[in-house]
Amino acid sequence: MIAAVLGLAGCVSTGPKVPVSVQSSLSPMRNLIDSTGKELPVRIALRLGDNQQAPTVIVGHGSGGVSPSERKQAAKVWTWGYNAVVVDHYTARGIKSHTGMSVNGALPNDRAADMIAVAKWVKQQPWHKGNLAIIGFSQGGAGIWALANEKNMRSQSSIQVTDEDLKLLNVGVAMYPACHSSMASPPREPFFPVQLHLAGSDDLALPQWCETFGNAKYEKYTYPGATHVFDYAGVIRNPKFTHRYDREADELSQSRIKSYLDKHLKN
Repeated sequence: MIAAVLGLAGCVSTGPKVPVSVQSSLSPMRNLIDSTGKELPVRIALRLGDNQQAPTVIVGHGSGGVSPSERKQAAKVWTWGYNAVVVDHYTARGIKSHTGMSVNGALPNDRAADMIAVAKWVKQQPWHKGNLAIIGFSQGGAGIWALANEKNMRSQSSIQVTDEDLKLLNVGVAMYPACHSSMASPPREPFFPVQLHLAGSDDLALPQWCETFGNAKYEKYTYPGATHVFDYAGVIRNPKFTHRYDREADELSQSRIKSYLDKHLKN
C-alpha cells in the first residue's frame, strides 16, 4: 500500500468562488488551487491508494472536523480496492469544531464547492480510473444533499457549476446525516443515488428529518437504538449528543456500504 498523507498550509477564506478548475498536481503543504493558480480553502487530509488505477471514494467530515471516523472509513475503502481521499474543509479556513451549529464557510454549499474541486483534482490523478463516490458524515451528509440537489447547485452564485461538474460524482453515502432544513435536506429528486445510514436513537441529527419521498434513488437504513457516531469505538466527551459504539450497526452499515459502492463503482 502506498499511503500519501498531505498536510496543507492554512488559507482563510469564506469559500471558493468559481469556477473551480483544479490543476493536475498537488504539492505537499499546499492547498488545492484553481486554474488561475489561486489557492482554494480546501485541503486533502489523507490519501490511501496503490499504483494501480482504481475508482476513488471521497470522504467528508462532520462538524467536529477530520476525526478517527473518516480515517477509519478511508482505511476500509482502501481494503475494498478503491482509492480513498479524506477532505479537510476547516483547517485552511481557520474553522474550529462546532457541533450542533451552522458556521459560515462550513455550510452545505461550501462543502459542495469543495467536493467539486476535489473531484476535479482526483479525475486528473494517474491513480484514479472510473467512477467517483462521496461519503459524508453528519454535517458532511448535509454537503451531499447540497451536491445531489441539481436546482440548488445551478442557482448558487458561490458555486457556479457546469454541466460537466454535475457529472463528476456518481454516487453518495450519508452517515447519520444532518437533514434539517436549516442546513440542507434530501432533495426530492437527487441528481445521483444516495445510500443513507440513520441512527434510530440519534439525538443530534434526528432521523425523522431525513425524508426520502419514496424516491428509488435513495436507499435508507435505520439502526434501532444506535446513536450519533455509532461507528466510533473510542470515547467522545461531547455534552451535545449521546454517543455509544454499536458494533452490530457498525459492521452492518459497512457491509451495506461496500455492496453499494461495488454496485455503482465497479460497473
